[in-house]
Amino acid sequence: MKRLFSLLLALTLIPAAYAQSSISQRIVSMNVCTDQLLLLLVEPARIAALSHFAADPAWSSLAAQAAGIPANRGQPDEVVALEPDLVLTSAFSGTFAARVLERLQLRVERLGFAASREEVYHQIAQMAAWTDSNSAGQQMITATRARIEASVQQLQPRLAGNSALFLSSNGIAFGSSTLQDDFLRSLGLRNVAAEAGLSGALGKLMVVSEQYPQLKADATMRSLMEELSSTENRIAFSRQAFNDAVLFYNNGREVFPQIFIANAFGFQAGEFFKIEDPAEKAAPKVSF
Repeated sequence: MKRLFSLLLALTLIPAAYAQSSISQRIVSMNVCTDQLLLLLVEPARIAALSHFAADPAWSSLAAQAAGIPANRGQPDEVVALEPDLVLTSAFSGTFAARVLERLQLRVERLGFAASREEVYHQIAQMAAWTDSNSAGQQMITATRARIEASVQQLQPRLAGNSALFLSSNGIAFGSSTLQDDFLRSLGLRNVAAEAGLSGALGKLMVVSEQYPQLKADATMRSLMEELSSTENRIAFSRQAFNDAVLFYNNGREVFPQIFIANAFGFQAGEFFKIEDPAEKAAPKVSF
């Protein structure tokens, strides 16, 4: 009877033990965005590594929380050595490394691009599901939604009906189909960039036409806007692809045994594409 009871007890505990083991315990994040959500959703003991940007205050709003957690540079062999049971990255960076890791039968989840508040909430729920932290995710969504709605109710009466332009620190204006546009519209503001016919992020050049209604209505100007929008998107994609390639190369030359070959043959670290000259950052002027 005692043996039978022990057997029944063991059989009862097997499903619980299996469920416990199925929860990811060694999570690696390769992207600063997934870093932030991961730090907010799971306990540090379950994080095997974050991206090397996570502890940098210039990139991460949770740099203090990331201190002490191992960092990775998105190198496939580096991630494999961490023995992760879940790898998190974005849909638009680290794509080569993600494909390599998937070929090695590792579980890789990619976080997409959010163009609205609802998509942000969906991404939080998505991350929570991937990391088996649904309760924490729902609490985060509820709290975030409440804070945003409270801010909207407070600010909307004062701002509604006005025109606004959301500019980033490097002079990029955000048009329709962006998270910034969604926030502006929730406050009752008219997004100047979106009304100028811009979709996505564009430079200051594109909003000049807002000062000239007759110019904005001109077919030639609309055609110019569309062409500049397409060009800016291609440039942004190429810049990201170039910097990803430089990061992959730099990481590769720093590991064994490549570092000996690199030093022996004079392979220097690559430089990321960035514009330092303020004159080059200035928006071009258009005259007719």
